[in-house]
Amino acid sequence: MNKVGIPGSLVSVRTVSLVLVAVSCFLSTLHAEPEAGRARVVLFEPAAQGADATLISALRAVADSMELSLACLGRYDVSRRPALDPAREIGRIRSYCEENRIDQAIAGSGVARKQGGYLIRLVVYDRASDSITLERQGSSTGALDLFDMTDTLIAAMLDGLSGTHLLFGSLSVETVPPGAIVSVNGRDVGEAPVSLRGLPVGDLKITARAGGREDAEARVTIADGEVASVSLNLVRSVGKLAVIAPRDAKVTARGAGTETTEISGPDEATLPTGVYQVEAQCPGIERVSQQITVSRNETVHWLPWPDGYLDVAADVPGAQILVDGVDRGRSPQVIAVEPGTLHKVELRQERYNPYVSELRADAGSKIRVAASLALLPTTIRVETSMKGASVSLDGAQYGEAPCVFEGVQPGSHVITIDDLMVGRTYFTCGGPFKIDVQPGEQAVISKSMQAGVANVAITDAPPSSLLTVDGAPVDSRLAFTAGVDVHSGTLDLVVTSPAGQVWKNTVVAGTGRAARWSPDLLVASVPRRTVKGDGRTDDWSGLWPIWLQGPVSDKYPNQPGTRIARAYVCRDDRFLYFRIDFADGTPTLKLSPDVPTRLVYQVQVLLSMGEWLYAEMYVDRNGKATSGYGLYNSITQKATWLGGDSRYGIGDSTLELTVPMASIQRYVAGGPRDVVIYVASAAANTSWLSNMVTGVCKIDFVN
Repeated sequence: MNKVGIPGSLVSVRTVSLVLVAVSCFLSTLHAEPEAGRARVVLFEPAAQGADATLISALRAVADSMELSLACLGRYDVSRRPALDPAREIGRIRSYCEENRIDQAIAGSGVARKQGGYLIRLVVYDRASDSITLERQGSSTGALDLFDMTDTLIAAMLDGLSGTHLLFGSLSVETVPPGAIVSVNGRDVGEAPVSLRGLPVGDLKITARAGGREDAEARVTIADGEVASVSLNLVRSVGKLAVIAPRDAKVTARGAGTETTEISGPDEATLPTGVYQVEAQCPGIERVSQQITVSRNETVHWLPWPDGYLDVAADVPGAQILVDGVDRGRSPQVIAVEPGTLHKVELRQERYNPYVSELRADAGSKIRVAASLALLPTTIRVETSMKGASVSLDGAQYGEAPCVFEGVQPGSHVITIDDLMVGRTYFTCGGPFKIDVQPGEQAVISKSMQAGVANVAITDAPPSSLLTVDGAPVDSRLAFTAGVDVHSGTLDLVVTSPAGQVWKNTVVAGTGRAARWSPDLLVASVPRRTVKGDGRTDDWSGLWPIWLQGPVSDKYPNQPGTRIARAYVCRDDRFLYFRIDFADGTPTLKLSPDVPTRLVYQVQVLLSMGEWLYAEMYVDRNGKATSGYGLYNSITQKATWLGGDSRYGIGDSTLELTVPMASIQRYVAGGPRDVVIYVASAAANTSWLSNMVTGVCKIDFVN
């Protein structure tokens, strides 16, 4: 079982005991039973026949190991008694068991053999059967193999008691530093380094402890016939130093044999145990140094400065500082105050409003007081020749002339006076106006308002068109080039082409602004004209397009007649005519691979939010063209077909759509309408896949 070296002629009894402690601890994990119903066992130390010191030591080690093993098994209530020889004193053993209600007794004896060596016998007496129920014995040839024999004997006894055949391995434990007390499964087995042989196979918990060091722990598995090695590093035990100090403080801790540790502000550091010289520094506060002892697993709290502190500064250097009414000097300055108490802090400077605040600084803390001293306020009064103009001070304060801005900070300021509209004309006084005011001063700005002037021009209008502003004709040469000067404000613009087309709108032109409009930004009145709708464009001669921005996109590069270049509209009493010109050739009824199922040409007239009137011509994959018109509501997603009696005509790079006026008259009546024109590809369910669209044109269909 336990194989240990023998120094000289004797084996250390302590070593053998430690080995058997490990054996007993392992068995306890396998065979522990509940506290209730444990058998009561008395262990009599085996009796030595003769005064042989080696035999006496071996028998005492056997008794120690058996006692510990039985206790660790957990199924026995074990007591220890002096030696009784079961061969000669079985009656005394029986009497003791009867008197003390002992269930079993373990006893034994050892004797030196004449031919050399020793004979050891162990027995178990059972009170219930009044007989010896278990007997094991072993013999050695001398002192050298004595403890090999006792190991084998004890193992056999343990096998008999536990009913389990055990396998054994070895364990080697080292520690850094050496000399730590080693425990196996919670029982001490000696100081490291420790070598144990004859340990039962299985898992063990190895721990080591030493003064001034943190405990170390490892788990190891003992395998049959193998040596499990464990090395445990016991790091130096540590404690903590917690510093209560302002955030900008720097604390340095220096200890013998350790590096310097720095702590910033209120924080803590983990340090090896020992004595440290600790120094604290903080801007504006006297340096402090103290010797501090850091103990194992304890936290030392250090308060270098017991007062509270106010770090007072102002944006005006040299301001007088008063704390609770007492003059404490000039800013900037760090001032010590009673901790945890509310203090009134004032800063004063000539020509500035005083700064007042109430602050509390706890012990060891520093509160930053960043005072902003405001110059004494001033007053600015704004007057205009016409009442009601909107006025702003620095774009942040607002009023209506005449008005007064009070509490204004001294320095430079900007006064803005907005144009005032009277009737349809803006009146202005110019600006903005810069003004410099001194502390405590009252400044006045007085301005006269005049009618404003704007410059208006019409771009991209038909040649030789005429422009009227508010019903009066203006210089057309300038109106369609550099622009004409008119009063700023609300203007009624009307552009009339030589062909009789009219564009008009009511616009607002700001004072001093160059306002530029083109016909497609105005409302176009649909001109009167009868066309054939056959794709030929000669009957559109003289008409100006309602949209002229193109060409629009190129989503279908292989499908001619899809890039919109311009659009026209006209009407007579019977029909409404739309014309779309293209920049990429003539529309065709043969679809390219760019178009999955059908190609749609559609004009939409917005009637209300989410609802529009549409006129369209679409071409399907079979080359069939269909035209018609209807209503669509995108909110309800409901389409209403109004008729298929519309016509289309394809010409050279153009497409015409003709819609009966009688069917749509009531939808387009009632004022200008937004019109957009689409070229789109559609899926089999008619949902659009992609589209190209013009900008919005505003058109008045009533003409």
